[in-house]
Amino acid sequence: MFGGTHPREIIDEIRTLGWPGVLGNTDEMLWTQERPIEMASAHPHLASLLGRLQDMVAPMRARIGNERLRWLRSLPTVQAGEGFAVVHARPKDLWQAPMANAADEEIEKTYMELGVPVVVYGHIHVSHVRRCPE
Repeated sequence: MFGGTHPREIIDEIRTLGWPGVLGNTDEMLWTQERPIEMASAHPHLASLLGRLQDMVAPMRARIGNERLRWLRSLPTVQAGEGFAVVHARPKDLWQAPMANAADEEIEKTYMELGVPVVVYGHIHVSHVRRCPE
């Protein structure tokens, strides 16, 4: 959610179009600081970035308003369709996802619980397609 110049308008357009979505880590930062603090402690190289993001929370909350914030909070962590699922990162963790070069075993272990052959996730900001062995 962070970084755009028109977050209010973007949320409104997505809602008007009825597009499904999933909750992401920077969405979650708008109402809780626990996880970013944990991540900064566990991964010191991310502390500066997370600190800058935390500085943006109050202004972003003001820009989008309480009603849109409630809508964001209502987004599921998983959207499932016929033979596929969409998640932000891991099914139960908005903050960590396998990297594009992760071993097949890690991909399978991470997403097996979804019970679908295709999983789409975007947390790592790298486009890639993987086919795990059957």
